[in-house]
Order: sequence, then C-alpha cells, then structure tokens
Amino acid sequence: MAAAKNRPVTSEQMDELAAEVEEALRMIGPDVTSQQVGLTVLDHLRALDEVAYLRFASVYKGFSGALDFEREAGLLKKSTEPKRGRLAEHRSGSQGDDLGGEGQLADP
Repeated sequence: MAAAKNRPVTSEQMDELAAEVEEALRMIGPDVTSQQVGLTVLDHLRALDEVAYLRFASVYKGFSGALDFEREAGLLKKSTEPKRGRLAEHRSGSQGDDLGGEGQLADP
C-alpha cells in the first residue's frame, strides 16, 4: 500500500491488516460499499501507523490543503488520547470558560 511506503511497517503487518479488513467486511455481510471499505481501512491503519493513516485519509477524504491535514491530525490525536485525559481536559476547559478566562486576571 502506497500510504505505508517508507514507514516502519512490514509487509507481514500489511498482510495482517488486509486480512483484518477483509474479516471485518465479511462481518458486515455480502453487500459492502466502497465507503465501508475505506472507513474500515482507515480504522485499521490508525492502529498500525498514524502517518500511513493520514496519507490514506488525505486521498480517501480528498484533502485540498494543509488545514485538512491539521483537522484530521487533531481528530487522530483526540481518538488516541486516554478517555480520562479527554474528560479532565474538557472539565478544565469548562472551568476556565466559567471563570472568565483572561479577563479574571485584570480585575482587582
């Protein structure tokens, strides 16, 4: 797969990924859409190699610029963070908003 070119991914890992994708698609049933194939490949690539994932996503999702890569990298980062970390981050962000953020420092 071109997305994994020059990445630390072995041909055995790619063969295993292909077998896992095929098995996952078999579980869906006899009629599988190209969208289901693409999303399943993305899901398995995400676990294997983030750069290969972003490369595949750039073609599959039709990225048109750097902002598309930034958005997808942000989503990838969120999906790989531990759930506890995201909850704590969310809570701290909410508290900062409720307290008035930077404006609070300027008050006497």
